[in-house]
Amino acid sequence: MTPSRWIPLIGWLHGYRRDVLARDLPAAVLISLVGFVESVSVAQTLAPEAPQRRTCPPRSRACAS
Repeated sequence: MTPSRWIPLIGWLHGYRRDVLARDLPAAVLISLVGFVESVSVAQTLAPEAPQRRTCPPRSRACAS
C-alpha cells in the first residue's frame, strides 16, 4: 500500500477528515520519533556500564596469571 492509500484508511479508523489528517500526520510522526530517540538516550544513560577490561603493559609480571 502506498502512503496516499494509508491516509484515508487511518482517517476512517479514527474519524478524521482527510485534509486534517494529512496536515497533522507528519507532526505526529515527528513527535513520535523524537520521543523514541529520547527514550533510547535515557535508557543508555541509565544502563549500567560494562566492566572495564584490564590492560597490562607488555611483559608485565603484575598481570601474569
